[in-house]
Amino acid sequence: DDQAIAALRNAGAEYLLVHAQYFPTPAVFAEVVLALESRTDLTPVTASEDEGGVVRVYRLEREP
Repeated sequence: DDQAIAALRNAGAEYLLVHAQYFPTPAVFAEVVLALESRTDLTPVTASEDEGGVVRVYRLEREP
């Protein structure tokens, strides 16, 4: 949500990594990914897999 993204940005974060393994179901992970990819303040960078499954990386864009 907006508050979480703002908190990350305020803490100086530049990237957000989203690990599928930390979501209760693949459907919940897909829902979160869809919501993140609809945001204009995040840019998808890459998606890969590790021992826990899919990892998506987003860049937090600076506020205008």
